[in-house]
Amino acid sequence: IATTDPQLHHDLTTALQDFPLNIIWVKGVEAVKRALLTQEIAACFCGFSLQDGTYRELVRYVRTVKRNVPSILVGGAASSQEYGHYRGITTSGAFDFMCHPYKKPDLAEILRSILSVGMGEQTEPQAEQAQSKTRSVALPA
Repeated sequence: IATTDPQLHHDLTTALQDFPLNIIWVKGVEAVKRALLTQEIAACFCGFSLQDGTYRELVRYVRTVKRNVPSILVGGAASSQEYGHYRGITTSGAFDFMCHPYKKPDLAEILRSILSVGMGEQTEPQAEQAQSKTRSVALPA
């Protein structure tokens, strides 16, 4: 989880606690770069608040260096007006986007989607096809 927001980290960690994941909390782009080079990373949940750089830089870096690691952008609660703006964020290359509250069924669907599109080692055309299957998580009204 890449964010400087302790509440986002807490809420997302709590929502992910029933999944068989080892969660690493980093606060910036440079820390993500180090983690990707030294650890086995299955997915990168990225908040908008980072110590250094932007979520777009992070997503671009992850896609360049580890094409098989999807980035899921996570944000706070959004109104229906804000959701239209946030929905366009996945065009930055992120695999998916979700707003608070982080619901276990939504997280399960995202994790299942990562596996179903074969986010493991891929050739470039396969990775492009997998990225084109980006979906959005519905928000409560």
